[in-house]
Amino acid sequence: MEILVIYSKNDQAGVSIVKKLIENNGFEKEESNKNEIYKKNNLRIISTDKDLVNINDLSTFNADMYVFASRHKAEKGKPTLSAHFTGNFSSEARLGGNGKEIAISFPGLLKDYMKNLWNLKNEIKEFNIVIEATHHGPTSLRKPSIFIEIGPSMNEWVNENAAELVSKSLWKSCSRISKSDKVAIGFGGPHYSEKFTKFIVESEFSLASVASKYNLQYIDKEMVIQMKNKSIEPVRYAALDWKGLGKEKKRIIDVINELELEVIRI
Repeated sequence: MEILVIYSKNDQAGVSIVKKLIENNGFEKEESNKNEIYKKNNLRIISTDKDLVNINDLSTFNADMYVFASRHKAEKGKPTLSAHFTGNFSSEARLGGNGKEIAISFPGLLKDYMKNLWNLKNEIKEFNIVIEATHHGPTSLRKPSIFIEIGPSMNEWVNENAAELVSKSLWKSCSRISKSDKVAIGFGGPHYSEKFTKFIVESEFSLASVASKYNLQYIDKEMVIQMKNKSIEPVRYAALDWKGLGKEKKRIIDVINELELEVIRI
């Protein structure tokens, strides 16, 4: 599987991650008129001046998977190493992509990456390691994509230990691609879900798109079908944060039952 790693020159976390990735794994620079391009085995790294959430076409590159190395930004919060798939559940698209559109996911890669990162958690105890719910763009790329992030502020974006562990986990995950037989889509709970993180790290299941409690109001049958179908691995399950479904619980469960997905309560 050919994997394209994309980072923005204006994104310090992405710069930090890619710097470690290149230094530690012997990437070689390729000639290019437009982008800085580095190549090693099945990974190619490119730079851009654009905001990553607004990149809507990468078809000029021969790749089977897109990995966005990115910062995570928040006004407050604990240092975090995170990963997530992209998409907009509502008709609004304030951070790139199209409204009511989910990007293609690769659950097996998210699971592998988070497991590899989780195994290194004792080396970076001050950071949370957690998956985020699906959000922002891009949403219309023709191949699966994932964001791997460091946050929430400049102190973390330039943290060399964080960048080291992220790059190490990414390299290991991309060097040996493994697919998942048991794939679920997730519903409920907070944007940063410790429950869903432990679910994929500690069980045999992986996750495609995840809709947090905040976005359940926008979930209808068509959206669930999109979440299900836009995984490159077959989705047969729906993982529910049972206490985090709020007033939408019955409606969400009715849709899931109609689509004959097996429910897993977490």
